[in-house]
Amino acid sequence: MLRVKEKISINAIVVFSFVFISFILISLIPSYTASAASSIRIGVSSSINSQYQGAKITVNATGSGGTAPYNYKFIYKVNNGGWTTAKNYNTSNTCSFIASKAGNYTVRSFAKDKNNREVYCDIKINIKEKYVSPSNNSTISSTRIYRYGIVRVKGIGNGGTKPYSFKYYYTDQYGNTKVVKDYSSASSVDIKFYYGGYYTVHCTMKDKDGKVLDKAFEVTVNYNTGKAIKNGSSLSSSSVFLGSTITLNGKAFGGSQPYQYVYYYSLNGSAYKKINGYIKSGKQTFKPSATGYYKIKISAKDYNGKNTDIVKDLIVKKNTNKALSLTSSLNTTSLVDQNTTVTINASGNGGTMPYKYAYYYKLANGTWKTIKDYSTSEKVTLKLSSKGLYTIKSVVRDEAGKKLEKTTSVTSIAKITEDSISASVKHPYGLTAAYTLKDAGRGAKYEVYFRNPGSTQWVKVQSSSENRLIKVRPRYLGVTSYIVYTKYNNKTTISSFKITTYIPQSVTSELAIINAERKKVGLNSLKLDNNLVFVANVRAEELEKSYSHNRPDGSKCFSVLEEYGIKTPSSSGENIAWGYPDEKSVMNGWMNSKNHRENILSSKFNKIGIGIYNKYWTQMFTS
Repeated sequence: MLRVKEKISINAIVVFSFVFISFILISLIPSYTASAASSIRIGVSSSINSQYQGAKITVNATGSGGTAPYNYKFIYKVNNGGWTTAKNYNTSNTCSFIASKAGNYTVRSFAKDKNNREVYCDIKINIKEKYVSPSNNSTISSTRIYRYGIVRVKGIGNGGTKPYSFKYYYTDQYGNTKVVKDYSSASSVDIKFYYGGYYTVHCTMKDKDGKVLDKAFEVTVNYNTGKAIKNGSSLSSSSVFLGSTITLNGKAFGGSQPYQYVYYYSLNGSAYKKINGYIKSGKQTFKPSATGYYKIKISAKDYNGKNTDIVKDLIVKKNTNKALSLTSSLNTTSLVDQNTTVTINASGNGGTMPYKYAYYYKLANGTWKTIKDYSTSEKVTLKLSSKGLYTIKSVVRDEAGKKLEKTTSVTSIAKITEDSISASVKHPYGLTAAYTLKDAGRGAKYEVYFRNPGSTQWVKVQSSSENRLIKVRPRYLGVTSYIVYTKYNNKTTISSFKITTYIPQSVTSELAIINAERKKVGLNSLKLDNNLVFVANVRAEELEKSYSHNRPDGSKCFSVLEEYGIKTPSSSGENIAWGYPDEKSVMNGWMNSKNHRENILSSKFNKIGIGIYNKYWTQMFTS
C-alpha cells in the first residue's frame, strides 16, 4: 500500500478538511431550496485559521445533480444584520473572506446549474472578539539636554482595559530615585534637571485591570564646569579576605559632566586586566579570585573625552577556615594522537592561602618527571611526544606546607591518517551506519572511538562485550575516522575504519522537482541545507518505528532540530510519506495532496532537507 502522511507546520494552525467534513468547531446547518422537479444538491465544507476577529474564513461548495456545469455564489451576515455578498455567481466553488468583526456569522453558499435551478446551504461560525494586550507607547521630547533643561514625558497607552493611569519618575547614575508624579490620569509631565549626569526616566502605565507596563528612556544631561577634570575615586576597603566583594567608587570632579568610569586590576605585578568597560555608574563591585597584592586602577572620562586615572592598593588575605582541596583536570579526552599538546588545569581551595602548584608525569610504569615545579601557575601544557599511557599528577601546596595531589591519565597513539585506513564504509548523510568487527575470540571486549575532522582527540562512542556490530551516525559530511580497541587475553590491538557520508543523487533530483514547482508559481528556489538533510534522514529512519509526525519517544518531530544543534527557526514544516519507489512518484503524491503542497509551495520557507530510508520519505522545511 502506498500512503502519504499529512504535513504539519509550526506557526500556523493547520486545518484538514474534506468534502462534507470540517475539523474546526463550527456548526454546519444545511438548508436546501429546490423545486420538486429539481434534483440539484449542494455539499459544503469550510475552514478557518482562527476563531477570533480578523480570521480568514474559506468555504468550498460542491454542486451535484441537476445539469452541469454549476455556478456558485457566496453571501454572509453577522448576527441579525444584512447580507453581504462575498462572491457573486461564477464557476469558482471556493470563497474566502476576512471576519473583520466579532459575532455570529451565517455563511450561505448557492449552487446554480445550467438550467438556473438553485440550491443553498448555511454554515454558522462564531467569531470571538480578539483581546489586545496592553502596550506602553509613551514618548519623551528629548534624550540629550543641557543642565537646567526640561524634557516632556507623554504617557500613551494602547490595548488592555481603559482607562489608564501613569506614574513618572527618574533614577540617576548613582541609583537615587525621584518620583515626579505618582499614578494619576495625567497624560504628561515636564521634568527639569539641575545637575549633569546620566538619568533613566520612567513612565509606568497601569490599566483598569491592574496590568503594569514600564517604559524607560536614557537621558544625558551635559554641564561644563570650566575646570580641569580630577579623580577622587576610592575603594570600600583596602584589605579583605578571599571571597569578599569590595565596591570600587568612581568619583570625578570638574571637566564636562557627565562622567564614565572603567576599572582595572593587577595581581602581584602582572599586567592590568579590565574588570569592565566604561560604565555610567560610579559604583562597581569586584570579587578577587585569588590571594595576593592588587593594584586597582580607576579611570574617569568626562563628556568631552578627557581622562584621569587613580591607582589604589588592595590586599587579599589568607583564609584558613576550610580544609585544603584540589581540583585538577585535562582539556582533552582519554585518547589522543601522538604529539598532541594537552593542558593541565589545577585549582586549590581552603587551607592557608595563597597556593603553589607542581606538575609531574610518567609514561607507563616509568619514573616521575617534572613538568613544572612549584609556582603560582594554575595551568601548564605537556606535549605527548611518545606513544603509550601517560599518568599526570597535579600537586597543590598551601602556605602552611600542606599538600594534596591528584592524578589522571591519557593515552597517546600513533596518528592514523586517512590513507592508512583500509576499511571504508559509504553511507547517506544522517542515516545510521553499521560496521562489523573481526571476531577476536570469545569474550573479547571492544571500545570504539571517533575523531572529528581536524581534531587530535578521539571520543568514545561505544563499549561492548562480544557484540561485534557497531552502529554509528557520523555527524560530519565527508570522512569520519574510527578506531577500535580490542581487548582479548590481556592484550590490546587497534584496528581502524572510516565512514564516508554523502548526499544521494535522488536528493538533488527531488530538489530540482521541488524548485521547478515553486518556479511555476513565482517562488524563490529552496536551498538544500546539509544540516537539514542530516535531520531529515534521522526522521526517515524513525518513521520505520513510528510512522507519525511524533518521534518514537513521543516528542514532536521538530525536536530533532534542537537535538542536533540546529537553531530553532521562526517557521518549520515536515512532509512524510511511505511506499513510493522514487523521488518522482513521491513528489507526484505530495503535489496532489493539498496540505503537503502548501509546505512545498510556502513562501515562509527558504531551506530544505530531504531524507530517504527504506521507501520512507521526509522533507524538512525551515525559514
